[in-house]
Amino acid sequence: MSTIDAAAAVKTAYDYLLKVSPNSSAFSNFRLEEIRQDDAQDFVLVISYDEAGDFGFDRKKQYKEFKIVDDGKIEWMKIFNPV
Repeated sequence: MSTIDAAAAVKTAYDYLLKVSPNSSAFSNFRLEEIRQDDAQDFVLVISYDEAGDFGFDRKKQYKEFKIVDDGKIEWMKIFNPV
């Protein structure tokens, strides 16, 4: 059984994304796209956000997928390409 709940997993992923991204000040419109627990009861989730380009009107939608293990640590983060 996981020692963290879904809300804590989302906050952990969000905080981690901001911490490891050097251009996180250009991110906006965060959205939780998906969350589930795998067979090991670890959380796997997708967060999307808009990333500003050189101009205010050229925003690009980005997606990141995270795995948060049962002790609340990030196991991995990767680019997610929705189909």
